[in-house]
Amino acid sequence: MRTLIIFSFLISGLLFSMIPAPAFAQGVDEFEEIDVEGAAFPDTKRGCAKRASFKVAMADLYKKGEDPKDLTEMKIIKPIVQKVYDEVGTKGLTQFYVDTLEEYEECGKNAKAERNSEREAQQVVVYESCSGINEVTLEALEAAKAGRSKDSLISRAENKRLNVKGTTLEKVEAPAVYLVEQIFTKAETSYDDAVDFAVKIGMTCLNSRDRDPPVKKDMTKP
Repeated sequence: MRTLIIFSFLISGLLFSMIPAPAFAQGVDEFEEIDVEGAAFPDTKRGCAKRASFKVAMADLYKKGEDPKDLTEMKIIKPIVQKVYDEVGTKGLTQFYVDTLEEYEECGKNAKAERNSEREAQQVVVYESCSGINEVTLEALEAAKAGRSKDSLISRAENKRLNVKGTTLEKVEAPAVYLVEQIFTKAETSYDDAVDFAVKIGMTCLNSRDRDPPVKKDMTKP
């Protein structure tokens, strides 16, 4: 139920963001001229976060056996949903989750700056926070999968500072160490469980920190 609510929120937000004002007056045919995926997920840090959240939400629904055809009646959204389902079907859930975290890391590095400086400043903080968390979990996942010892990772994690303000890790004394320990503990039972933990932590960071600030209009400009 929680995933469906998140999905509905994402869909409504994506639909609103991708429709230019003239489309409301000119009718649905205007959609044919829109790069739906590009409009929904712009090449900004915010767009990177939206894409990652959307893909994980879709993968969670795939995991629950939801039919993509039943998720939305909006024709312009269906191709994006189907694309994610196809990718999950090809890669498998575990690899898809890992790839999505890695893609978010790379996407943010190459992202274009927001036109609004306040929004850009906030998104830089969000990206640095969430990518920092992902960096720790992804490295731990790689080590656990390869059967390497966690000792060297723990040693580095003890000196690693993460900005976890506003996340579920905020009250954890040593968040980087905690993340490494959790990944290795869960990997002892199942690597899939470790990946599930990593992606949930990563998406929780995005969903708790990734908010659009109010945009102040410059009244000196026409």
